[in-house]
Amino acid sequence: MKNKFSSFPKPLLQKLIITALIGGGCFMVGIVYSLFTRDKITFWLSLSVFIACLLRAYSLYKIISKADYDILDGTCISVTYIPFRKVRTVIITDSSGASHKHSIPKATKLKVGACYRLYFTHSAEETNLFGNEEQFLGAEELASLEYNNI
Repeated sequence: MKNKFSSFPKPLLQKLIITALIGGGCFMVGIVYSLFTRDKITFWLSLSVFIACLLRAYSLYKIISKADYDILDGTCISVTYIPFRKVRTVIITDSSGASHKHSIPKATKLKVGACYRLYFTHSAEETNLFGNEEQFLGAEELASLEYNNI
């Protein structure tokens, strides 16, 4: 099992682990709080958050283990902030020179001129392969030398 997890891309494995830990943490805090205050509603709410996080972690695990995601390697050439939204628009140029415009969460920090590998879930629409921020799974910065050898 350890070999299976070691083959997962680092940003996707981090997202999987963090999702599971958040669910477990909410459940543990909910149990402790509900035992001390005898509050059943807190227990059921924390249990529902735990189940939702487990379902999300299982979904991520299936996507990662089946390699059911798209990868885009390229150089970030533009980052545009969208006011009052939780996303930013980035333009990535791949090794063939094609530009790809994507919406990604603001929490993902990309620097103009740096090389990145972006992970997206497969899109049902052929025309908008990487356009939706819900399809974004993660990003990792590549060293320039690694990118040139791809």
